[in-house]
Amino acid sequence: MTKKLPQATPNETVKTLEKFGFILQRQRGSHAILYHPENKRMVVVPIHSKTLTPFFLSTLLKQAGINSDDWRKMF
Repeated sequence: MTKKLPQATPNETVKTLEKFGFILQRQRGSHAILYHPENKRMVVVPIHSKTLTPFFLSTLLKQAGINSDDWRKMF
């Protein structure tokens, strides 16, 4: 049984994605666009003062191709 994903701030999310090899390509307004050069995946993280919900985080991880267990280890 997998544990529930933790809530994370947008800045924590960007830093953790960078640990997985994503590069901050650009930030347009309140959205940071990260790109992974090897697997050609692009992820958009909204930058605001609220924390990201576990549901949104799981959707983001699916787009990034990251396993939730691997995310918890790096987070």
